Amino acid sequence: MFKKILVVMKYPIFIVAILVGIVSCEKDFKNIGENLLDDNLFSTGSYSAQIKAHSIRVNSNKTNGMGHYLLGYTTNAQFGSLKASFVSQLNLPKSNPSFGNNAVIDSVVITIPYLSTLDGTQDATDPNDPTKTIKVPNYELDSVFTSGTNPNFQLNVFELGTYLNPLDPNNPYVENELFSDDVFLKTGSPLYSGLVSPNRNDTLMVINRYQYENASLTNRILYKKDTIKLANSKPSLKIPMNKQRIKQIFQDNASSSHFASNENFKHYFRGLYFEALNSGNGTAAMYLNLADAYMTIYYTQTTVDDETAEEDLNGNGIKGELNIVYPTAETFVYSLSGIRVNLFERNYNGTL
Repeated sequence: MFKKILVVMKYPIFIVAILVGIVSCEKDFKNIGENLLDDNLFSTGSYSAQIKAHSIRVNSNKTNGMGHYLLGYTTNAQFGSLKASFVSQLNLPKSNPSFGNNAVIDSVVITIPYLSTLDGTQDATDPNDPTKTIKVPNYELDSVFTSGTNPNFQLNVFELGTYLNPLDPNNPYVENELFSDDVFLKTGSPLYSGLVSPNRNDTLMVINRYQYENASLTNRILYKKDTIKLANSKPSLKIPMNKQRIKQIFQDNASSSHFASNENFKHYFRGLYFEALNSGNGTAAMYLNLADAYMTIYYTQTTVDDETAEEDLNGNGIKGELNIVYPTAETFVYSLSGIRVNLFERNYNGTL
């Protein structure tokens, strides 16, 4: 009988114990830190101090391997003048590039896109018909600094005379570091010399293509015009290079060992030196993304071929001719890739 009573009483006692525990926890629960501090005990005050700041002349900093490069000339009463130039290697498009038969260079142009933002459209003159007006994209230039009524700077482009070594000559196990005050040699006369002014409307160019009546390359005839523009007609800085010098350096030596590999080529043609100078007519400078910059050799070669029954390759109105001679427009594109270094030259004379 006693055992039965214990069994009956066990579960109610257990339930009562749980209820007592819950009530005890609820009664004892309090927020941590409650009533520990009074909100009125804090007060705020003020502290003032005089701050002095001054500029520091930084004459040298590492500038190879950057994303963007400054080019141009600016002047300021407080900070003096700044001449920003740069050097860059070129990349060989392919080994021993062949220019074909009787090739003649039509034009050589360096193209460097501006940093720009699209802002609708604007009216422009049709380059193929000056009497017509066409709609073209309207871009605003970013990262361009100008002053004066006619902002521009003098730009000279030279063949670079200094080999840009990718490895540190003193420790060939690490990459070479090049600085803004390093000295680089220039070779020969400028491949280009002229004034440069930032222009948001510089969205296209026209390349005249010529053919020649005989093997002596005389009596040239304009056979077509190529309209060249970037994707989305973005504006770009276009630098026309000396065709004769480019012919001597690139075309006349294309089959030599200098063009057998990219490494050979960079030892032979060490790059380009873009030198900015004061033009005396206002100042201008611009940040440029050289990753999208390139030099294009536009040339025409002579092709000999048979026409099909539906072709008129030489444009004489007769189809299906055999062994006809006709011009073919071609290009070689050398990107401004590899090692690039920004060069800064400051003059603090006359600053406040």
